[in-house]
Amino acid sequence: MKIVRIIVAVVVLIASGFWASNSAGKPPVPARSLRERMVGTWKLESRTVRKPDGSLTPLPGWDGAVGYIAYDRAGFMSLQFMQPNRTKESGASSYVAYFGPYTVDEKTRTVTHHHTGDLNPDGVAANQPREVVLEGNNLSLNIRNAGSPNVNVNSFTRMK
Repeated sequence: MKIVRIIVAVVVLIASGFWASNSAGKPPVPARSLRERMVGTWKLESRTVRKPDGSLTPLPGWDGAVGYIAYDRAGFMSLQFMQPNRTKESGASSYVAYFGPYTVDEKTRTVTHHHTGDLNPDGVAANQPREVVLEGNNLSLNIRNAGSPNVNVNSFTRMK
Protein backbone atom coordinates (compact mmCIF):
# COMPACT_ATOMS: atom_id res chain seq x y z
CA MET A 1 0.00 0.00 0.00
CA LYS A 2 2.82 2.34 0.87
CA ILE A 3 4.39 1.89 -2.59
CA VAL A 4 1.05 2.68 -4.28
CA ARG A 5 0.78 5.94 -2.30
CA ILE A 6 4.32 6.91 -3.26
CA ILE A 7 3.63 6.17 -6.95
CA VAL A 8 0.39 8.17 -6.86
CA ALA A 9 2.17 11.09 -5.15
CA VAL A 10 4.96 11.06 -7.77
CA VAL A 11 2.45 10.95 -10.64
CA VAL A 12 0.48 13.85 -9.13
CA LEU A 13 3.66 15.93 -8.69
CA ILE A 14 4.84 15.26 -12.24
CA ALA A 15 1.41 16.00 -13.73
CA SER A 16 0.97 19.23 -11.78
CA GLY A 17 4.42 20.37 -12.85
CA PHE A 18 3.57 19.60 -16.49
CA TRP A 19 0.33 21.62 -16.39
CA ALA A 20 1.95 24.51 -14.54
CA SER A 21 4.83 24.72 -17.00
CA ASN A 22 2.46 24.69 -19.97
CA SER A 23 0.47 27.71 -18.76
CA ALA A 24 2.92 29.68 -16.65
CA GLY A 25 5.82 29.43 -19.08
CA LYS A 26 3.92 30.80 -22.07
CA PRO A 27 3.94 34.49 -22.87
CA PRO A 28 0.57 36.20 -22.49
CA VAL A 29 -1.56 36.44 -25.60
CA PRO A 30 -1.16 39.99 -26.93
CA ALA A 31 -4.28 42.11 -27.12
CA ARG A 32 -5.58 42.60 -30.63
CA SER A 33 -4.71 45.97 -32.11
CA LEU A 34 -7.30 48.65 -32.73
CA ARG A 35 -6.82 48.13 -36.47
CA GLU A 36 -7.51 44.39 -36.15
CA ARG A 37 -10.64 45.04 -34.11
CA MET A 38 -11.95 47.57 -36.66
CA VAL A 39 -11.90 45.05 -39.53
CA GLY A 40 -15.42 44.21 -40.66
CA THR A 41 -18.62 45.83 -41.86
CA TRP A 42 -20.39 48.33 -39.63
CA LYS A 43 -23.97 49.60 -39.91
CA LEU A 44 -24.63 53.29 -39.31
CA GLU A 45 -26.83 53.86 -36.25
CA SER A 46 -26.69 57.66 -36.04
CA ARG A 47 -24.97 60.85 -37.16
CA THR A 48 -24.98 63.34 -34.32
CA VAL A 49 -23.29 66.52 -33.11
CA ARG A 50 -21.77 66.53 -29.62
CA LYS A 51 -21.74 70.03 -28.16
CA PRO A 52 -19.22 71.26 -25.57
CA ASP A 53 -21.76 70.66 -22.78
CA GLY A 54 -21.86 66.96 -23.79
CA SER A 55 -25.36 67.07 -25.29
CA LEU A 56 -26.02 65.22 -28.56
CA THR A 57 -28.31 66.43 -31.33
CA PRO A 58 -28.95 64.82 -34.73
CA LEU A 59 -26.71 66.09 -37.51
CA PRO A 60 -29.05 68.37 -39.50
CA GLY A 61 -30.62 66.49 -42.42
CA TRP A 62 -29.16 63.14 -41.35
CA ASP A 63 -31.57 61.99 -38.62
CA GLY A 64 -32.56 58.44 -39.56
CA ALA A 65 -29.85 58.08 -42.22
CA VAL A 66 -28.80 54.64 -43.45
CA GLY A 67 -25.29 53.60 -44.29
CA TYR A 68 -22.33 51.31 -43.87
CA ILE A 69 -18.60 51.50 -43.45
CA ALA A 70 -16.28 48.56 -44.11
CA TYR A 71 -12.62 48.03 -43.23
CA ASP A 72 -10.69 45.06 -44.63
CA ARG A 73 -7.50 43.37 -43.43
CA ALA A 74 -5.55 44.60 -46.46
CA GLY A 75 -6.01 48.22 -45.36
CA PHE A 76 -8.86 49.36 -47.61
CA MET A 77 -12.18 50.88 -46.61
CA SER A 78 -15.42 52.08 -48.14
CA LEU A 79 -18.27 54.19 -46.81
CA GLN A 80 -21.80 55.03 -47.99
CA PHE A 81 -24.39 57.16 -46.17
CA MET A 82 -27.81 58.13 -47.48
CA GLN A 83 -30.23 60.66 -46.05
CA PRO A 84 -33.79 59.45 -45.50
CA ASN A 85 -36.47 60.70 -47.86
CA ARG A 86 -34.04 61.46 -50.70
CA THR A 87 -35.49 63.06 -53.79
CA LYS A 88 -34.24 63.39 -57.35
CA GLU A 89 -33.73 67.08 -56.70
CA SER A 90 -31.45 66.46 -53.71
CA GLY A 91 -29.08 64.43 -55.88
CA ALA A 92 -25.61 63.83 -54.49
CA SER A 93 -26.07 66.35 -51.66
CA SER A 94 -28.02 63.71 -49.74
CA TYR A 95 -25.50 60.91 -50.30
CA VAL A 96 -21.92 60.41 -49.10
CA ALA A 97 -19.70 57.74 -50.65
CA TYR A 98 -15.95 57.28 -50.79
CA PHE A 99 -13.30 54.54 -50.73
CA GLY A 100 -9.57 54.04 -50.44
CA PRO A 101 -6.84 52.91 -48.08
CA TYR A 102 -6.90 53.67 -44.39
CA THR A 103 -4.26 53.94 -41.69
CA VAL A 104 -4.62 53.59 -37.93
CA ASP A 105 -2.52 55.38 -35.32
CA GLU A 106 -2.75 53.05 -32.32
CA LYS A 107 -1.34 55.63 -29.87
CA THR A 108 -3.79 58.42 -30.69
CA ARG A 109 -6.62 55.97 -31.51
CA THR A 110 -7.15 57.72 -34.85
CA VAL A 111 -8.08 56.26 -38.23
CA THR A 112 -7.35 58.28 -41.37
CA HIS A 113 -9.37 57.63 -44.52
CA HIS A 114 -7.27 58.29 -47.63
CA HIS A 115 -9.81 58.90 -50.44
CA THR A 116 -8.94 57.27 -53.75
CA GLY A 117 -12.48 57.82 -55.03
CA ASP A 118 -15.27 60.04 -53.79
CA LEU A 119 -18.78 60.92 -54.96
CA ASN A 120 -17.78 64.52 -54.29
CA PRO A 121 -14.99 65.38 -56.77
CA ASP A 122 -13.43 67.76 -54.23
CA GLY A 123 -13.01 64.80 -51.85
CA VAL A 124 -10.68 62.81 -54.12
CA ALA A 125 -7.19 62.56 -52.55
CA ALA A 126 -8.51 63.87 -49.20
CA ASN A 127 -7.05 62.51 -45.96
CA GLN A 128 -9.69 62.56 -43.24
CA PRO A 129 -8.71 61.69 -39.66
CA ARG A 130 -11.32 60.40 -37.23
CA GLU A 131 -10.97 59.69 -33.52
CA VAL A 132 -11.96 56.07 -32.86
CA VAL A 133 -13.99 54.84 -29.92
CA LEU A 134 -14.46 51.07 -30.13
CA GLU A 135 -16.28 49.21 -27.36
CA GLY A 136 -17.32 45.65 -28.18
CA ASN A 137 -19.59 45.78 -31.24
CA ASN A 138 -20.02 49.57 -31.10
CA LEU A 139 -17.81 51.91 -33.13
CA SER A 140 -17.87 55.70 -33.05
CA LEU A 141 -15.88 57.89 -35.40
CA ASN A 142 -15.50 61.40 -34.02
CA ILE A 143 -14.78 64.25 -36.42
CA ARG A 144 -13.35 67.51 -35.10
CA ASN A 145 -14.01 70.40 -37.45
CA ALA A 146 -11.52 73.28 -37.43
CA GLY A 147 -12.92 76.40 -35.82
CA SER A 148 -15.86 74.62 -34.18
CA PRO A 149 -16.14 73.40 -30.59
CA ASN A 150 -18.66 70.77 -31.74
CA VAL A 151 -17.72 67.20 -32.66
CA ASN A 152 -19.56 65.22 -35.35
CA VAL A 153 -20.10 61.64 -34.20
CA ASN A 154 -20.89 58.78 -36.58
CA SER A 155 -22.00 55.73 -34.56
CA PHE A 156 -22.08 52.15 -35.89
CA THR A 157 -22.77 48.59 -34.81
CA ARG A 158 -20.86 45.60 -36.16
CA MET A 159 -22.70 43.51 -38.76
CA LYS A 160 -22.82 39.81 -37.89
